Amino acid sequence: MKKYSVAVVGATGAVGAELLKGLDERDFPIKELRLLASERSQGKKIEWRGKEYEVSETNIDSFKDMDIALFAGGSASTVFAKEAVKSGCVVIDNSSAFRYDPEVPLIVPEVNPEDAAWHNGIIANPNCSTIQMVVALKPLHDAAVIKRVVVSTYQAVSGAGIDGIKELREQTTQITRQESYKEFKDNARDAADIIADSDLADSIRTQAGKVAQSSAADNIREQMAKVAASKSVRELREQLIKLTQSDIARDIKEGLEKFGKSEVVNEMKENLAHLAKTDKIKPSCFPYQIAFNLLPQIDIFLENGYTKEEMKMVWETQKMLHLPKLPITATCVRVPIYRSHSEALNIETDRKLSADEARRLLAAAPGIIVIDNPAEKEYPMPAMIADTDAVYIGRIREDISCKKGLTFWVVADQLRKGAATNAIQIAELLVAKDLVKIPQ
Repeated sequence: MKKYSVAVVGATGAVGAELLKGLDERDFPIKELRLLASERSQGKKIEWRGKEYEVSETNIDSFKDMDIALFAGGSASTVFAKEAVKSGCVVIDNSSAFRYDPEVPLIVPEVNPEDAAWHNGIIANPNCSTIQMVVALKPLHDAAVIKRVVVSTYQAVSGAGIDGIKELREQTTQITRQESYKEFKDNARDAADIIADSDLADSIRTQAGKVAQSSAADNIREQMAKVAASKSVRELREQLIKLTQSDIARDIKEGLEKFGKSEVVNEMKENLAHLAKTDKIKPSCFPYQIAFNLLPQIDIFLENGYTKEEMKMVWETQKMLHLPKLPITATCVRVPIYRSHSEALNIETDRKLSADEARRLLAAAPGIIVIDNPAEKEYPMPAMIADTDAVYIGRIREDISCKKGLTFWVVADQLRKGAATNAIQIAELLVAKDLVKIPQ
C-alpha cells in the first residue's frame, strides 16, 4: 500500500491530539509525520507510534514534500491552508474558514463522498454538531425525502476547547467547596441550637443552679480560698514564674512561633480560607457560569436572532444534502458535561416513516449504532459513548403532533466523529479514490 506524508496543524490542541490518536488507531498509511502548531508550542515533544516528534512552528514552508495536511482548526487555516495547496498538499480543514465557499466541498463520508471528486486542494470538515445530525438524516432522507428539520443540541464544554474543560472543572470545584463549607456551618449551628433547646440542657442548667447555691458549693469555695492563700500555692507561683523566664520556655516559644509560620500551617490556613471563600463565579471562556447551569448560546448572535452555531447547522446541512432550500431550525445549548454532544431531532418527511422502519434504516446505515430499548431503559448517553467513533441513535418514535413526523435522539463524541475521525475518514476516502493530488 502506498504511504503518505502527513502534516498535522494544531497538533498540541484537543482536536490535534485526537487526530494523532485516530491516525494511529485507524492505521493510516503514513510515510512521514510532521507536527505543526503556533509559536508558543514550538519545541514541544509528542510521542506517536513509539517515536518522539518535535513540534515546529507553522509557516509557509511547513508543507513542502507533504501529501496531506490535517488542520485541527483555528486561525491557522485562514493563513496557511492555501499556502499548503501551493506546495502540492491536499488540505482537510476543521475550521469554518472554507465551509461555505461554493468552490470547496464540505464532506461527511457517510453522507456525500461523491463531492470529494471536485476538490481543488481544500476539503472542509463540517461543524461537530452538524456531522452527527447529517449522518442520522441521510438514510432517512434516502428512504423518504425530508421536508423539514427541527433540532435542539446539548453540547459539551470540550466543544470550546481545552479552556472550556478547564473552566467547568474549576467552577465545579469552587461551587462544591462553597456548598460543603456552608453545609458544615449550617449543621454545626443546627446541632448547637438543638442541644441548647433540649431537655438535657434545661436539666443541666437547673442542676447547676442548685449546686451553685448549696452548702457543698460554699464549702468548696472556702477550701479553694484557703488553698489559694497557702504557702504551697505561693511557692508554685514562684516556680512557674522562674520556668517562664528559663531557656526551656524561650525555646518552646521560639519553636511555636516557627511552627506558626511554617508551610504546614500556612497550607492549613489557605485551605480553610479557600473552603470558606464565597467569591462569585468569574467566567472567561463562556459568557456565564457553566457549572450546574445551561447556556442557550453558542457563538455570537446574528441579526435573525439565531446564533452562528445554529446557522452553521442550517447552512452546512443544506450544502451536504444538496438541498439549499430545506427548512431547518436549530437551538444550540451548552451543557455542563466534558465530552460528547447530544441532539433531539424532529423531522417531517414526504411519506410516513414508522418508528420500526426508521429503526431498521438507521441500524443498516454506515457509521450508526442504534441503542433503542425503552422497556429496559436503554438509550445512548454522552458518558457511555465518549471516545468512540460512531453516531448513536435512540428514542426513535413517531411524532404524535405530525402525521409524517419522526422524533429521535442522537449522541456522538464531538472530538472524534465530530472533528478528528471525520477528517481522517475524508483522508481515507481520498486515498481510496486516488484523489490525494491537486487538480491541474
